[in-house]
Amino acid sequence: MAKRTKGKCKYCGKEYTFSYMNKHLPFCEERMKKWAEETATLKDVDQFLRDIWLECCGHLSAFEIEGISYDVAPQDDFFWGPPSKSMNYKLKTVLEKGMTFGYECDFGSTTELMITVVNYRVRAARKEKIIILSRNIRLVCCGCGEDEVTMPRRFALN
Repeated sequence: MAKRTKGKCKYCGKEYTFSYMNKHLPFCEERMKKWAEETATLKDVDQFLRDIWLECCGHLSAFEIEGISYDVAPQDDFFWGPPSKSMNYKLKTVLEKGMTFGYECDFGSTTELMITVVNYRVRAARKEKIIILSRNIRLVCCGCGEDEVTMPRRFALN
């Protein structure tokens, strides 16, 4: 049986499993004080993921949302299929509550993520466009003490 991981809420510091974290976040009183910028774009999410986890040397990346590819460097070459769109789309124009979409970074030795829109709310502008709400607690390999890199990382974005 797969090992169940827990994540820690960024705001209140409590630990929950992934499924319970989705129930907790909409009601976390500390989180209610902060939210995502209404003008945030896919490019902002891409940069956010690079800043906290993925970036080392400018790899290409893309979102796959409802069969449409949104690339960091979109091409209009029909040779590889329908052309991709840019990441300059506002989140509110391409995402809906309950939607799950894909993200890939570093084509070749690709990191693949599945992101689910748990909820959203419109709030006044603030400095940060995207805030991490929770993140898996890093698992330690039982033998060597190293981080277990094969375990998926789950994030809840705000």
